[in-house]
Amino acid sequence: MKTELKKVVEKNNNTIIVEFYTEWSASSYMIGELLKELQEAYAGSITVAFVNADANPQLCSDFGIQKIPALLFFKNRQVVSLLQGTPSRSEIERIIQNFKN
Repeated sequence: MKTELKKVVEKNNNTIIVEFYTEWSASSYMIGELLKELQEAYAGSITVAFVNADANPQLCSDFGIQKIPALLFFKNRQVVSLLQGTPSRSEIERIIQNFKN
C-alpha cells in the first residue's frame, strides 16, 4: 500500500486527502461519504484516496495516525495537515480552501 500511496502523491498536483479508515467504524463510513461528495464539489482541485488502517498498521505508524478516522492532506508531495477523529465538513473545507490550486 505504501507504494500505491506514494504513486498517488507523486503524480498529482491537486490537494490530496487520504482517509485512514476501518471497515467497522461508522465514523469512517460517514467521512468517506463526505469525501466523495467533496471530490465532486471540488473536481479538479482535490484527489481523495483511502487507506484501510487495519490492513496497513505500519503506514499509520509512519504518519503518526493514532485515531480513526484520520485525514492526511498532501500538497506538493508534502503533508500539510492531519485531522484525527471525526472532523466537520467545514473543517475539511477550510483546509481544502487553504491549499486549493
